[in-house]
Amino acid sequence: MKEPRVVFGFQPVLARLRADPKSVLEIFVDETRNDGRMKDLVSAAQRSSVQLHKVPTKRVDGFYGGGA
Repeated sequence: MKEPRVVFGFQPVLARLRADPKSVLEIFVDETRNDGRMKDLVSAAQRSSVQLHKVPTKRVDGFYGGGA
């Protein structure tokens, strides 16, 4: 089994979901976001049966050091 990797950003995560949804173990999203991009990501995760976690902004920022 390959070692898990973290992917962040709307486009990279959506691309991974489209290319190989079984490779995505779970997705953490900012609980305060409710825009179109977030809705698309949530829908794609649900279609792929990927576990989705809505978490506080600070927790999401902590995953990648606050980068964009």
